[in-house]
Amino acid sequence: MAGGVQLIDEAEESLARERVSDRRWLVVLGAFLVGGFTGAILFGSAVLPTAPSMTEATLPPPSASTLQDDAPGLGEVVEGFDDALVAVVGSTTGIDYLLWPIARGPTLRAIPTVQGEAATIDPTGVWIATLTPVPGSAGDLLSLGRSTSIRPVVTDVDSYVWHDTTPGLLAFLRFDERSWSIWEASAFPVPTKRVDLGPEYPGSLVAYGSWGWALQRAGEFEVVSAAQRGPDGSGVMTYPGTLLDTRDDVFLAYDSGRVQVIRNGLPLMHVERPVVSAGALSPDGSKAALIESGGVSVLEFASGEVVFFPLSPQSTQLAWADNRFVVVPSSPRGVRILDLERGEMTLQLTQYTVYWAGTIGNPGS
Repeated sequence: MAGGVQLIDEAEESLARERVSDRRWLVVLGAFLVGGFTGAILFGSAVLPTAPSMTEATLPPPSASTLQDDAPGLGEVVEGFDDALVAVVGSTTGIDYLLWPIARGPTLRAIPTVQGEAATIDPTGVWIATLTPVPGSAGDLLSLGRSTSIRPVVTDVDSYVWHDTTPGLLAFLRFDERSWSIWEASAFPVPTKRVDLGPEYPGSLVAYGSWGWALQRAGEFEVVSAAQRGPDGSGVMTYPGTLLDTRDDVFLAYDSGRVQVIRNGLPLMHVERPVVSAGALSPDGSKAALIESGGVSVLEFASGEVVFFPLSPQSTQLAWADNRFVVVPSSPRGVRILDLERGEMTLQLTQYTVYWAGTIGNPGS
């Protein structure tokens, strides 16, 4: 039982120490104590806490964790599963952050959002972000934090995405001073403007990494390099199709019945698949899981082999546990766990609507 809890504590403490070391938390604390004065300087009236108090009235406050002491751990339910499962779930009481460690049953904590589709968790499983509609605003309210403390960051946000490897770091797209721009925010949110994109809508922000940012438009996606692009458009590449996932310099994309793997702008391989709506690269980069019509398939890059699991996904999102398991929110309730080694598929958490699911890797595995 202690192993599952310690896993989360160590991750959060390590990340907190890393963020505290640059002392940005002092800036944030000061901004909140003076009623958003610093935020007003950075963004004007569009930034909270001076922005709408409606969130306090309409969103449920965080509640204390509930523990099911007699429930089995995930490792007992799914043999060989060595990670903790995290998910955004809906129940009769609202939207919750669910944590299911290896050695005991799931725990829940309420998170401040009224729409399960509007919350995601970063790659570490610790940091949570939500988007909330704001009446009269050009965009949504972005909030960021842990399950114990999720704080408003900024309004007028069009879209956001987590960094594909760095813990607690996200980028968001916002219309500011008659121009679209990409900003960054971390676990102690003092947003930083990174790239100005001009007055025309550039598309939805869908990926972010050390390589830069990716914006999805109808039929194509644009990759903006980490270096600010110049007036001649240098540092920008446009690709046909839909970007499904990124990991470091590897892109997984889909276009006209073909799944492609791209590295450093060059196509490495492709496989014909009729209809693909989402995808995720495995941690070691050797495979990809794809949501297709009527199920989930797993593509092995080296051999080109494809294994298909028939099911009805709940959302266009899926995650990996190690390189053996694929975790998929399932319709109408629960989460499917696909065991690639055994070729098996199990259904868990059937008492919940699962909007988003991911894992926290076991440091000892």
